Amino acid sequence: MRIVAVVHFYVPVHMAGSETMLHAMLTALVRAGHDVRVVVTQEAGERDSVVDGVKVLRRSGHAADAMVTYLQPHVVVTHHAEVHRAQRVSSRIGARLVHLLHSNATNAARATALQHPDLVVFNSHWVRDAFHAEHAAPRLSMVLHPPIDPARHEVTPGSKITLVNLSAAKGAGVFYDLARALPEVNFLGVIGGYDDQIVEDLPNVEIHPHTPDPREFWAKTRILLVPSAHESFGMVAIEAGCSGIPAIAHPTPGLLESLGDAGTFAHRALLSDWIDAVQRLLNDDEWQIASQRARARAHSFDTEGGLRAWVTAVEALAQ
Repeated sequence: MRIVAVVHFYVPVHMAGSETMLHAMLTALVRAGHDVRVVVTQEAGERDSVVDGVKVLRRSGHAADAMVTYLQPHVVVTHHAEVHRAQRVSSRIGARLVHLLHSNATNAARATALQHPDLVVFNSHWVRDAFHAEHAAPRLSMVLHPPIDPARHEVTPGSKITLVNLSAAKGAGVFYDLARALPEVNFLGVIGGYDDQIVEDLPNVEIHPHTPDPREFWAKTRILLVPSAHESFGMVAIEAGCSGIPAIAHPTPGLLESLGDAGTFAHRALLSDWIDAVQRLLNDDEWQIASQRARARAHSFDTEGGLRAWVTAVEALAQ
Protein backbone atom coordinates (compact mmCIF):
# COMPACT_ATOMS: atom_id res chain seq x y z
CA MET A 1 0.00 0.00 0.00
CA ARG A 2 1.23 3.52 -0.80
CA ILE A 3 0.96 5.97 2.09
CA VAL A 4 1.89 9.66 1.97
CA ALA A 5 2.03 11.98 4.96
CA VAL A 6 1.54 15.68 4.21
CA VAL A 7 3.05 17.80 7.00
CA HIS A 8 4.66 21.18 7.64
CA PHE A 9 7.73 19.87 9.56
CA TYR A 10 9.42 16.50 9.96
CA VAL A 11 12.33 14.77 11.66
CA PRO A 12 15.26 15.12 12.00
CA VAL A 13 15.08 18.84 11.20
CA HIS A 14 12.30 19.31 13.73
CA MET A 15 12.29 16.94 16.70
CA ALA A 16 9.17 18.13 18.51
CA GLY A 17 6.69 15.67 19.95
CA SER A 18 4.27 15.82 17.02
CA GLU A 19 7.02 15.03 14.52
CA THR A 20 8.57 12.21 16.54
CA MET A 21 5.15 10.66 17.17
CA LEU A 22 4.25 10.72 13.49
CA HIS A 23 7.64 9.29 12.54
CA ALA A 24 7.15 6.34 14.90
CA MET A 25 3.74 5.72 13.32
CA LEU A 26 5.13 5.88 9.79
CA THR A 27 8.11 3.62 10.51
CA ALA A 28 5.66 1.04 11.88
CA LEU A 29 3.95 1.10 8.49
CA VAL A 30 7.34 0.67 6.78
CA ARG A 31 8.06 -2.38 8.94
CA ALA A 32 4.67 -3.78 7.90
CA GLY A 33 5.83 -3.68 4.27
CA HIS A 34 4.19 -0.50 3.00
CA ASP A 35 5.66 2.24 0.78
CA VAL A 36 5.70 5.34 2.99
CA ARG A 37 6.64 8.86 1.94
CA VAL A 38 6.39 12.26 3.56
CA VAL A 39 5.82 15.54 1.72
CA VAL A 40 7.15 18.35 3.93
CA THR A 41 5.99 21.84 3.03
CA GLN A 42 7.97 24.21 5.31
CA GLU A 43 11.57 23.07 5.33
CA ALA A 44 12.91 24.99 2.36
CA GLY A 45 16.59 24.45 1.75
CA GLU A 46 16.67 20.95 3.25
CA ARG A 47 17.37 18.09 0.86
CA ASP A 48 15.17 15.09 0.23
CA SER A 49 16.24 12.19 2.41
CA VAL A 50 15.36 8.76 3.75
CA VAL A 51 14.87 8.42 7.53
CA ASP A 52 14.43 4.88 8.90
CA GLY A 53 12.94 3.73 5.60
CA VAL A 54 10.59 6.72 5.26
CA LYS A 55 11.26 8.74 2.09
CA VAL A 56 11.12 12.46 2.94
CA LEU A 57 10.37 14.86 0.06
CA ARG A 58 10.47 18.60 0.67
CA ARG A 59 8.10 20.60 -1.54
CA SER A 60 6.15 23.80 -0.96
CA GLY A 61 3.00 25.34 -2.40
CA HIS A 62 1.68 23.86 -5.64
CA ALA A 63 4.73 21.60 -5.90
CA ALA A 64 3.59 19.81 -2.75
CA ASP A 65 0.14 19.23 -4.21
CA ALA A 66 1.67 18.03 -7.47
CA MET A 67 3.99 15.61 -5.67
CA VAL A 68 1.18 14.01 -3.67
CA THR A 69 -0.89 13.70 -6.83
CA TYR A 70 2.04 12.14 -8.69
CA LEU A 71 2.60 9.57 -5.91
CA GLN A 72 -1.05 8.44 -6.07
CA PRO A 73 -1.24 7.20 -2.49
CA HIS A 74 -3.97 4.92 -1.23
CA VAL A 75 -3.91 6.77 2.12
CA VAL A 76 -2.94 10.35 3.05
CA VAL A 77 -1.95 11.11 6.65
CA THR A 78 -1.74 14.65 8.03
CA HIS A 79 -1.83 16.88 11.11
CA HIS A 80 -1.53 20.48 12.25
CA ALA A 81 -1.16 23.10 9.52
CA GLU A 82 -1.60 20.84 6.49
CA VAL A 83 -5.02 19.28 7.11
CA HIS A 84 -6.71 21.49 4.51
CA ARG A 85 -4.12 20.68 1.81
CA ALA A 86 -4.35 16.98 2.61
CA GLN A 87 -8.14 17.09 2.43
CA ARG A 88 -8.07 18.89 -0.90
CA VAL A 89 -5.56 16.60 -2.56
CA SER A 90 -6.89 13.33 -1.14
CA SER A 91 -10.40 14.23 -2.28
CA ARG A 92 -9.14 14.96 -5.79
CA ILE A 93 -7.22 11.69 -6.18
CA GLY A 94 -9.65 9.47 -4.27
CA ALA A 95 -7.29 8.58 -1.40
CA ARG A 96 -8.44 7.76 2.13
CA LEU A 97 -7.65 10.47 4.68
CA VAL A 98 -6.24 10.16 8.21
CA HIS A 99 -6.01 13.07 10.66
CA LEU A 100 -3.71 12.90 13.67
CA LEU A 101 -4.99 15.22 16.43
CA HIS A 102 -2.60 16.40 19.13
CA SER A 103 -5.02 18.91 20.65
CA ASN A 104 -8.68 19.80 20.66
CA ALA A 105 -8.13 23.58 20.70
CA THR A 106 -6.63 24.03 17.25
CA ASN A 107 -7.63 24.87 13.70
CA ALA A 108 -6.77 21.27 12.84
CA ALA A 109 -9.42 20.03 15.28
CA ARG A 110 -12.05 22.33 13.85
CA ALA A 111 -11.12 21.26 10.31
CA THR A 112 -11.38 17.62 11.35
CA ALA A 113 -14.91 18.20 12.57
CA LEU A 114 -15.85 19.74 9.22
CA GLN A 115 -13.92 17.48 6.84
CA HIS A 116 -14.94 14.07 8.23
CA PRO A 117 -11.71 12.17 7.50
CA ASP A 118 -11.82 8.38 7.22
CA LEU A 119 -9.81 7.90 10.43
CA VAL A 120 -8.97 10.23 13.32
CA VAL A 121 -6.11 9.32 15.66
CA PHE A 122 -6.19 11.10 19.03
CA ASN A 123 -2.94 11.23 21.01
CA SER A 124 -4.69 11.00 24.38
CA HIS A 125 -8.00 10.04 25.92
CA TRP A 126 -8.70 13.56 27.16
CA VAL A 127 -8.23 15.03 23.66
CA ARG A 128 -10.67 12.47 22.30
CA ASP A 129 -13.20 13.20 25.04
CA ALA A 130 -12.88 16.97 24.60
CA PHE A 131 -13.35 16.62 20.85
CA HIS A 132 -16.45 14.46 21.31
CA ALA A 133 -17.88 17.01 23.75
CA GLU A 134 -17.82 19.69 21.03
CA HIS A 135 -18.20 17.82 17.76
CA ALA A 136 -19.90 14.80 16.26
CA ALA A 137 -17.86 11.65 16.68
CA PRO A 138 -15.72 10.79 13.63
CA ARG A 139 -16.75 7.83 11.51
CA LEU A 140 -13.69 5.91 12.75
CA SER A 141 -11.24 6.88 15.48
CA MET A 142 -8.67 5.50 17.88
CA VAL A 143 -6.49 6.71 20.76
CA LEU A 144 -2.76 6.18 20.29
CA HIS A 145 -0.50 7.50 23.02
CA PRO A 146 2.72 8.87 21.51
CA PRO A 147 4.93 5.83 20.83
CA ILE A 148 8.17 5.95 22.79
CA ASP A 149 11.19 3.71 22.20
CA PRO A 150 13.05 3.43 25.53
CA ALA A 151 16.28 2.60 23.71
CA ARG A 152 16.35 6.15 22.28
CA HIS A 153 16.26 7.66 25.76
CA GLU A 154 17.77 5.30 28.33
CA VAL A 155 20.93 6.64 29.97
CA THR A 156 22.41 6.98 33.43
CA PRO A 157 20.89 10.22 34.78
CA GLY A 158 23.09 13.24 35.46
CA SER A 159 22.88 16.03 38.01
CA LYS A 160 21.07 19.00 36.44
CA ILE A 161 17.52 20.36 36.56
CA THR A 162 16.37 20.45 32.93
CA LEU A 163 13.81 22.17 30.74
CA VAL A 164 13.46 20.95 27.15
CA ASN A 165 12.37 23.79 24.81
CA LEU A 166 13.09 27.28 26.14
CA SER A 167 9.89 28.90 24.91
CA ALA A 168 7.46 30.95 26.94
CA ALA A 169 4.68 28.39 26.46
CA LYS A 170 6.92 25.57 27.68
CA GLY A 171 7.75 27.50 30.84
CA ALA A 172 11.07 29.24 30.24
CA GLY A 173 10.00 31.94 32.70
CA VAL A 174 9.54 29.37 35.47
CA PHE A 175 12.86 27.77 34.55
CA TYR A 176 14.89 30.97 34.84
CA ASP A 177 13.04 32.11 37.97
CA LEU A 178 13.94 28.78 39.58
CA ALA A 179 17.57 29.16 38.53
CA ARG A 180 17.70 32.59 40.14
CA ALA A 181 15.97 31.34 43.29
CA LEU A 182 18.33 28.35 43.63
CA PRO A 183 21.78 29.70 42.65
CA GLU A 184 23.55 26.70 44.22
CA VAL A 185 21.72 24.27 41.87
CA ASN A 186 22.83 23.58 38.30
CA PHE A 187 20.24 23.88 35.52
CA LEU A 188 20.17 22.80 31.87
CA GLY A 189 18.09 24.50 29.19
CA VAL A 190 17.67 22.61 25.90
CA ILE A 191 16.93 24.59 22.74
CA GLY A 192 13.64 23.39 21.31
CA GLY A 193 12.65 22.60 17.73
CA TYR A 194 9.96 25.27 17.44
CA ASP A 195 8.77 28.60 18.90
CA ASP A 196 11.00 31.53 19.89
CA GLN A 197 13.67 30.41 22.35
CA ILE A 198 14.41 32.49 25.44
CA VAL A 199 18.11 32.33 26.30
CA GLU A 200 19.37 34.07 29.44
CA ASP A 201 22.94 34.21 30.70
CA LEU A 202 22.93 32.89 34.27
CA PRO A 203 25.98 31.41 36.02
CA ASN A 204 24.18 28.20 37.02
CA VAL A 205 22.45 27.59 33.67
CA GLU A 206 23.95 25.58 30.79
CA ILE A 207 22.31 25.96 27.38
CA HIS A 208 22.28 22.82 25.24
CA PRO A 209 21.74 23.11 21.46
CA HIS A 210 18.83 21.48 19.66
CA THR A 211 19.72 17.86 18.95
CA PRO A 212 18.14 14.80 17.32
CA ASP A 213 19.65 12.59 20.06
CA PRO A 214 17.88 13.18 23.40
CA ARG A 215 20.36 10.99 25.25
CA GLU A 216 22.78 13.91 25.06
CA PHE A 217 20.72 15.93 27.52
CA TRP A 218 19.16 13.05 29.49
CA ALA A 219 22.70 12.05 30.49
CA LYS A 220 23.04 15.46 32.17
CA THR A 221 19.60 15.46 33.79
CA ARG A 222 18.46 14.49 37.29
CA ILE A 223 15.05 16.19 37.36
CA LEU A 224 12.90 17.30 34.43
CA LEU A 225 10.77 20.44 34.58
CA VAL A 226 7.57 20.55 32.51
CA PRO A 227 5.89 23.88 33.39
CA SER A 228 4.04 23.99 30.07
CA ALA A 229 0.94 26.09 29.61
CA HIS A 230 -0.46 23.28 27.43
CA GLU A 231 0.54 19.68 26.79
CA SER A 232 -1.89 17.34 25.07
CA PHE A 233 0.14 14.40 26.40
CA GLY A 234 3.62 15.50 27.44
CA MET A 235 5.73 12.74 25.94
CA VAL A 236 8.96 14.43 27.09
CA ALA A 237 8.07 13.45 30.67
CA ILE A 238 7.65 9.80 29.70
CA GLU A 239 10.86 9.89 27.65
CA ALA A 240 12.70 11.12 30.75
CA GLY A 241 11.08 8.39 32.80
CA CYS A 242 12.69 5.75 30.59
CA SER A 243 15.90 6.57 32.48
CA GLY A 244 14.19 7.01 35.83
CA ILE A 245 14.31 10.80 35.61
CA PRO A 246 11.32 12.16 37.55
CA ALA A 247 9.30 15.13 36.32
CA ILE A 248 7.78 18.14 38.02
CA ALA A 249 4.91 19.29 35.84
CA HIS A 250 2.12 21.82 35.53
CA PRO A 251 -1.15 19.82 35.81
CA THR A 252 -2.42 20.05 32.23
CA PRO A 253 -4.93 17.33 31.30
CA GLY A 254 -2.31 15.70 29.09
CA LEU A 255 0.39 15.59 31.76
CA LEU A 256 -2.08 14.26 34.32
CA GLU A 257 -2.90 11.46 31.86
CA SER A 258 0.69 10.69 30.92
CA LEU A 259 2.33 10.89 34.34
CA GLY A 260 -0.48 9.72 36.59
CA ASP A 261 0.72 8.97 40.13
CA ALA A 262 4.34 9.09 38.95
CA GLY A 263 4.33 12.87 38.52
CA THR A 264 5.01 15.70 40.94
CA PHE A 265 2.65 18.54 40.08
CA ALA A 266 2.95 22.28 40.70
CA HIS A 267 1.01 25.14 39.13
CA ARG A 268 3.22 27.15 36.81
CA ALA A 269 2.10 30.44 38.44
CA LEU A 270 3.22 29.37 41.94
CA LEU A 271 7.01 29.57 41.96
CA SER A 272 7.23 28.67 45.66
CA ASP A 273 5.63 25.28 44.90
CA TRP A 274 8.26 24.61 42.22
CA ILE A 275 11.05 25.55 44.61
CA ASP A 276 9.64 23.18 47.25
CA ALA A 277 9.27 20.36 44.71
CA VAL A 278 12.83 20.75 43.40
CA GLN A 279 14.30 20.87 46.89
CA ARG A 280 12.34 17.76 47.90
CA LEU A 281 13.60 15.80 44.87
CA LEU A 282 17.17 16.90 45.50
CA ASN A 283 17.02 14.66 48.56
CA ASP A 284 18.49 11.31 47.52
CA ASP A 285 15.84 9.18 49.24
CA GLU A 286 12.98 11.21 47.74
CA TRP A 287 14.63 11.11 44.32
CA GLN A 288 15.02 7.33 44.43
CA ILE A 289 11.32 6.84 45.17
CA ALA A 290 10.29 9.28 42.42
CA SER A 291 12.79 7.73 40.00
CA GLN A 292 11.36 4.23 40.46
CA ARG A 293 7.84 5.54 39.88
CA ALA A 294 8.91 7.45 36.77
CA ARG A 295 10.62 4.41 35.28
CA ALA A 296 7.66 2.13 36.02
CA ARG A 297 5.26 4.63 34.46
CA ALA A 298 7.36 5.01 31.31
CA HIS A 299 7.44 1.24 30.79
CA SER A 300 3.72 0.80 31.49
CA PHE A 301 2.64 2.06 28.06
CA ASP A 302 2.05 -0.64 25.44
CA THR A 303 3.84 1.07 22.57
CA GLU A 304 4.11 -2.01 20.36
CA GLY A 305 0.47 -2.92 20.88
CA GLY A 306 -0.60 0.60 20.03
CA LEU A 307 1.45 0.63 16.85
CA ARG A 308 0.04 -2.74 15.78
CA ALA A 309 -3.48 -1.36 16.23
CA TRP A 310 -2.51 1.70 14.17
CA VAL A 311 -1.14 -0.38 11.30
CA THR A 312 -4.25 -2.57 11.32
CA ALA A 313 -6.51 0.49 11.21
CA VAL A 314 -4.65 1.99 8.23
CA GLU A 315 -4.61 -1.31 6.33
CA ALA A 316 -8.36 -1.65 6.87
CA LEU A 317 -8.92 1.68 5.08
CA ALA A 318 -7.72 0.21 1.78
CA GLN A 319 -9.93 -2.86 1.96
